[in-house]
Amino acid sequence: MSAGAANAAPAAGVLAGRVILVTGAYGGLGEAAARACAQAGATLVLLGRKVPKLSRTYDAVKAIGPQPALYPLDLAGADPADYEAMADTLEREMGGLHGILHCAAEFTGLKPLEATPPEEFVRNLHVNLTAPWLLTQACLPLLRKAADSAVVFVA
Repeated sequence: MSAGAANAAPAAGVLAGRVILVTGAYGGLGEAAARACAQAGATLVLLGRKVPKLSRTYDAVKAIGPQPALYPLDLAGADPADYEAMADTLEREMGGLHGILHCAAEFTGLKPLEATPPEEFVRNLHVNLTAPWLLTQACLPLLRKAADSAVVFVA
């Protein structure tokens, strides 16, 4: 990839009229992705567990594009009913959903297997695998209503 391509901004308006849910919206990749989507005109739903950090991303994104929405949720503790409620809220308040950008991640660092507490392993597995699957499953009916929806997993 050329240096210019690495720094290329999305075309203004290319995501206008689209509602995109960004998980992990206040982390490094999540915030960068949210800013890029806002520059492209998307209306964002910013999901994360730490409201003060989520609010900072909200302010940054609001200065770039359409007014975003906040959806505080801790993926580690959420269950299928929480994701169904979220999907209902997205449909009612946002009018639908065109994409999900999964940026949330749990990484506590590398360590030997015998030094990893089982609770830590289970939390990592849930936040990184099970939660995105459950969230996506709950949102599929909304995504199917959009002609060209997408789900993107960032690793």
